[in-house]
Amino acid sequence: MAQVGNKSLMRELNRSNILNYLRINGPTARTDIVRNIGLSAGAVSEITGELMGLNYIVEESIGKSSGGRKPVFLAINPDVGYVVGIKLMEKKIAIAITNFLAEVIETKQVDFKIGPPEKNFKEIAKIANDFIEEAGLDRGNLQGVGIGLPGIVDVERGVLQHSPIIGWRDIQVEEIMSEIMNVPVYIDNDVNTFTLTELWFGNGLGANHFMTVTIGRGIGLGLVTNGKIYRGQGGAGEIGHTVITPGGKRCECGKQGCLEAYISDPALVNEAFEQGLITKQDSIKTLADLANSGSVEAEKIISNAGYLFGSTLANLANIFDPEFIIVGGEGLRLGENFLNGMNTAFLNETMPALRGRTTITIDRLDDTAWARGAAGLILQEIFESPIG
Repeated sequence: MAQVGNKSLMRELNRSNILNYLRINGPTARTDIVRNIGLSAGAVSEITGELMGLNYIVEESIGKSSGGRKPVFLAINPDVGYVVGIKLMEKKIAIAITNFLAEVIETKQVDFKIGPPEKNFKEIAKIANDFIEEAGLDRGNLQGVGIGLPGIVDVERGVLQHSPIIGWRDIQVEEIMSEIMNVPVYIDNDVNTFTLTELWFGNGLGANHFMTVTIGRGIGLGLVTNGKIYRGQGGAGEIGHTVITPGGKRCECGKQGCLEAYISDPALVNEAFEQGLITKQDSIKTLADLANSGSVEAEKIISNAGYLFGSTLANLANIFDPEFIIVGGEGLRLGENFLNGMNTAFLNETMPALRGRTTITIDRLDDTAWARGAAGLILQEIFESPIG
């Protein structure tokens, strides 16, 4: 039985290797797959035949001949099915429908009120099903739903362990949503879905070691090492809840002195309110507009926040020495005052011996791009190695 199991595992590995090769490289001749993956021509022919039978791959086009028969190119069939990705936020959700190459078919954002989880799950399912109908897609071709959530996620069990932002704790999201939607559902921390977007389709394509750091309602970290997202035991990446001032300002997580208590959107709005610059009802955009119109006090609040954020990035560079750090999130709306402070701190506080090794890339992806990453959670299950 062990031998049969080993053969089955090897077949799954070889299948995922071929699918991933086609995903990354696009249409490819069988001979090139043999040469680059290291399988025999017979094995490639057998596995690609099986994948064609399942409609996962198709013969897409005819290549140029080098003297013999013209090679037939194999490619992922983007229309074998579709997936839905959702990013759940405090006051809205972003939803994306993508094909099997994570190419967006439709996206939208919907106002949303966080309440009891099971009530919210039914509302989310209705939004998703209505959106599928609006897009004119066959519900039977839905392959699964991926959901990005703020907070600590146990990916193995499909449980949201704790989210200070939406106030949920120990919720069996995957199990409940799978029953409601009647398709596979996978969840992850929302910053990890953003990181997955970058790893598979964006600035991180082909990179081995990089980070994403997002700022806005909270501050989150996604860490890629050896081409894989690192999750620790499920809570890796909660950079916003590292203490920078012991005994300092109270954070939503219950501790004092966390980074988020000083530079998240709510923290900056509160600071501006305390200085009499804005009202409690105003948003972070109001603060940014004040700075852009020449308010020295608003500029200082934003610049100081940028410097503290840049110092955090420098600490990450000093500890992990990544190839690059991708910065994203709605906090980038704070503009040049924030970015200037960030860049100054990053230059000043990165170790001299490491300075220049790690670059910062700004990515102004919107929330629907994060939802696209959530859709990637389903595609990851289809494409990734069974022992990844």
